[in-house]
This record gives sequence, structure tokens and C-alpha cells, in this order.
Amino acid sequence: MDLTGGPHGDGDGPGGVRTGPGAAEPDLWREPPILGIMTVMFTALTGIGVVCLAGMAVLGAVALVTGRTPRFTGVEERTRLWGAGVLLSAFGLTAFLFLGPLNSTHHLHRDLPLIGMGLNLAGLALQWYARRARPLPPPPARTTPS
Repeated sequence: MDLTGGPHGDGDGPGGVRTGPGAAEPDLWREPPILGIMTVMFTALTGIGVVCLAGMAVLGAVALVTGRTPRFTGVEERTRLWGAGVLLSAFGLTAFLFLGPLNSTHHLHRDLPLIGMGLNLAGLALQWYARRARPLPPPPARTTPS
């Protein structure tokens, strides 16, 4: 490599690097290829998040309105309460994800994702309460024949 420039280099500076007006931007200012991969990954994660949260919201809304749940949920009683919990969890996770990590301006409102996570936890508690077995009713009082 010729560091003096001149006949062996392409430019007018040392090593054939162009200097002065019209010189090319240095390679440091080009976008590295990893950012393109990160953009694809961000888009894929956003799409997966939308599909999963929409499925949760539909499942919760159907359980809340009709009182019916799919068999894989294992909920037989208190289906409307369970549906409200799923809907609340879906809303909280949506607020958390799209106002927090998947938002480009998440530094402007740092408390909103935490509120979303609180709603998610409240929805999970509601689902847990709906799945608990109801306490047994007290046994009937025995009456002795007189």
C-alpha cells in the first residue's frame, strides 16, 4: 500500500485516499448491516406481539360476552370473570409493549409501560381468582325428629 499518494493511488492524499472537496464520506457514517437485521427483527417481534395480543383479546371478549371458553383453558365456572381477566391482561400487555420496549419514543413517558404491567398483573390475579375452586357450601343443619 502506497502511503505517499501519487501514481500508485487513486486519490490525491496518502494511500490514494481522496481529501478535500468532493471526497467520499468515510465508511464510519454508513449504516452497518446489523441495523438492517435489527429492523427486520423489530418488525417481526411487533407482528408476533400484535397477533398474540389480538388472540388474547378475542378469547377474553368471547368468554366475557358468551360465558363460553375453549376446553384448553380448563375453566368451567366463572367464565365471565376469567374472560374479564384475560381482556384486562391483553390490554395491559398491549400498553406495556407498545408504549414501552416496542416504542421508539419510550423515554418520553416512562410511567405508562409500568401502568400497563400493573394492569397485566391485575388481569392475571383476576384469572387466578376465577380458576380457584369455590368454597363448599356449609352442610345442611341436621334436625332431629321430635
